[in-house]
Amino acid sequence: MAETDEALVARTKSGDGSAFEVLVDRYMKKAYFIAYDIVGNQEDARDLSQEAFVKAYESLARFRGDSRFYTWFYRILVNCCFDFRKRRIRIDGMTVAPLTDPDTGREVDRPIAATGRDSNPLEALRQTELGEKIREAVGALTPQQRTAFVLKNDQGLQIKEIAKIMRVAEGTVKAHLHWAVKSLQEKLKTYR
Repeated sequence: MAETDEALVARTKSGDGSAFEVLVDRYMKKAYFIAYDIVGNQEDARDLSQEAFVKAYESLARFRGDSRFYTWFYRILVNCCFDFRKRRIRIDGMTVAPLTDPDTGREVDRPIAATGRDSNPLEALRQTELGEKIREAVGALTPQQRTAFVLKNDQGLQIKEIAKIMRVAEGTVKAHLHWAVKSLQEKLKTYR
């Protein structure tokens, strides 16, 4: 049976670096896909995922366990991505590229969040010829809308968890999701 995140955090705080490696292995792909959805570039997503893990490791002593490890870590990741986007937008805008596995470099489908359903409608749409248009539409959302949308629909997180990650009220997350859906409906209405 796999160790819990809490046990791995405790071991890491006690000086066992191999425990943190388990956390990295456990969350690297999800982190990469979240970063990719926010910044739209494979190399940047890899760099930002790694940067977030380094920051998490360096800050782990201050992690009190008030939230789950992955919620705390995703907050760090999202902040890294937002900071990057603020710097990058001024330089060259957003790039949308095919998605590849960070380990193998091969093009892959996005992981479907464990939600208890057999399929993810958003994932099914992305695998069609509309995939590029959907990626463009999601990429055109505001950073807050895109983050809320990705965390909810791709990662299957609850509103409460998204609010903690984004450091906003649950109502604000709901508003971001509402406006994201409205925007996507408008941009993709010709494909209905």
